[in-house]
Parts: sequence; C-alpha cells; structure tokens
Amino acid sequence: MKNLSFSWRVRSLPAPSEKALQAFLGAAADHAGLPRTDWELEVLFVGDRAMARYNREIVGHSGTTDVITISYFEADDPVFPGETGVQLIVNPLAALREGEKRKNSGYATELARYLVHGLLHATGKSDLDPKSRAAMRRGELRVLRALAGNGWTPETLFFQ
Repeated sequence: MKNLSFSWRVRSLPAPSEKALQAFLGAAADHAGLPRTDWELEVLFVGDRAMARYNREIVGHSGTTDVITISYFEADDPVFPGETGVQLIVNPLAALREGEKRKNSGYATELARYLVHGLLHATGKSDLDPKSRAAMRRGELRVLRALAGNGWTPETLFFQ
C-alpha cells in the first residue's frame, strides 16, 4: 500500500491521526498478505445510518454492520500502480458499542480489529460460516499481535 485516503464522517467521535492511520494500515496490509505494490487504500468512516444504507446497497443486507470491504484485487483487471486496490467502509459507532461490551477491549481496540478484519476480507478471506469465522478471528489476532510486537497499540491511532 502506497497511499491512504480517508474521510471521517462521525462527528461525535475523534478522528484518528492521519499519519498514525497510514502507518497502522500500511503495516496491517503487509501482515494481512496484501500486495506490496503501489496501490491506494480508501477508508470511509461513517455512522449507523450511512452504514445501514451502504450495507443494503453494496452487500444486500439490512441494518448496520462494522465494516464493508470492496477489494479490486479480486477483479478480472489488475490493479495498476496508484489505483485504488481496496475500499473499506467502517462504523466507529459499532466499535464504541462492542468495545464497551467485550472484556479486555475498548473503542480503539475494536476499531483496529475492524480495520484488520476489512483488510483480511480484501485478501479473499471469508467469515460466513463458523469454521471460516474462527479462521478470521485467528487472522485478526495474528495481525494485531504482529503489530503489537512492533510497539503499536490501538490507542496510537487516536492519542498521538
């Protein structure tokens, strides 16, 4: 991943540092197994209403969700240098709710997990059945642990 473009449309929560987000997503994309070529990652952070609309229009599901991934690496045409390889639509409000519910978690941890989850989907990984869902969880933990081994913590996305 060469470039990141992101838009934060959730006014009730603080936006991450662009520099920290670029570093996190670049390292996470490498650990997830995405190509190391010159491609762009677009991330759109939205609230529940917008996410429900995207979920219906793109995925065909009703209601809100945590992350939607659109990967152009799986298309018939190659991704050329400088082109968008992956688009993520992420719901920070879902991360806030889940972070409050889960033991040993929090908002920043859940948001980081959603970003990694989306990148893993971009590599072709699925989570539609119990076996693939368990494999996805292991993949999330593997990437997050690799990042933690390099000194990264979820809070570095927001509190730098």
